[in-house]
Amino acid sequence: MASPRVSLRFFALHAGAAILWVSLFRFCYSNLFDDPSSYFFDPRSELGLRVAQARMAEVDHQMGKVILAVENGEPDNLQLQKNGPTRWPKRLCLGIVSDPRKPSQDEDSLMRTIVSLTGNLPANNRESMHITILLAAEPQSNHFAFGKPWLSKLVDEVLVYREEDYYNGTSANVNGYREVDFDVNHGEATQRDFSVKRSRIDQAILMDVCRETHASYVALVEPHFVAIRDWHARLVSALAFVNKAARSTGGDWAYIKLFDHSQSQWRLRNHDWVLKSMSWSLEYVAAVLTGAGLRRWAFHKKRVSVKVLWQDSLLLLSLVVWVPVFVRLLDLAGGMDSFQHHFWPYVGGVREITREGCCGNGVILQRRHLEEFERIFRSPPYDSQAAEILDQVGREKGLSRWVVDPSIML
Repeated sequence: MASPRVSLRFFALHAGAAILWVSLFRFCYSNLFDDPSSYFFDPRSELGLRVAQARMAEVDHQMGKVILAVENGEPDNLQLQKNGPTRWPKRLCLGIVSDPRKPSQDEDSLMRTIVSLTGNLPANNRESMHITILLAAEPQSNHFAFGKPWLSKLVDEVLVYREEDYYNGTSANVNGYREVDFDVNHGEATQRDFSVKRSRIDQAILMDVCRETHASYVALVEPHFVAIRDWHARLVSALAFVNKAARSTGGDWAYIKLFDHSQSQWRLRNHDWVLKSMSWSLEYVAAVLTGAGLRRWAFHKKRVSVKVLWQDSLLLLSLVVWVPVFVRLLDLAGGMDSFQHHFWPYVGGVREITREGCCGNGVILQRRHLEEFERIFRSPPYDSQAAEILDQVGREKGLSRWVVDPSIML
């Protein structure tokens, strides 16, 4: 039977663990409501609503100005400035795929995305970009933005799919738009369908068009996000940091994501957190037993009682039941990165991704990797999403992968 002293120590240890867990839970609830990777994320939180609503209101106001300027025939409005010939090649080619069959896309969301990317840009920054958009609809007129006067005012190039059912190797301008072919391997025509293949070919065509501009970097974006006000400055800072890190290590990078809301953090899967708990529990037990052995060896001259060592070890071993509880809390919080982000912001506003990335949308690629990415995107089999391809190429070639943090897209 345990002595009152041992019972008191047992109670104190577990009470301390319980208080620590409750305190951490309270911290997560109060501080991680703005972290989309966390279980405690609340999109209706006051802070999140204020930030998102303020940006949406600003973009909607700019959209109104664009529409009014188009109706009044004011092509010289700052919102409608297009890039001139003074800076070529461009630093960034921004490629947008707009697919009307996706439920999250309509004319308002498309215009909102483009205006959020261009509305606050100084003239020199806008001039350093080439914006091209692919209206991925067949027939062309089925796209909600086809023929809209505001579209050609905001972007530099509008792409549509050629409506002929054969490939002749040329591109023509129709109504000011550039026709392109849905070819898999530059000449092998295929019937388009709503599938992974179609999404990959859409993005491959943008890569091909952007490669023609000789831009240093290519951004692939889908129009259901709104860029924050200072997205361009944040991106320039991230590029500078990642390039400097690559030069210092003699390596290279595959991509930089503009957002990563679901898998950029640790985010263990349901079965993974159980396995992690088991692993950490075994490591904890091994550490306690090792510590007891070292204590016995270090203080053998003082004749430390084996009974005392055994009691102390049992007390510490009893805490192993808290390991899965704390691991689960860490999982719900979004991982160690969530805690780090709140105390030590990432240098350069960007961090390296060490696990699988998420989503092929909102990525920055380097021109020197475009040809290989495009070739893989066009080639079968078509069972891999864009994100999986980017990650696979990155792993195979030892290329680092990065994500802007906090996100620059809402």
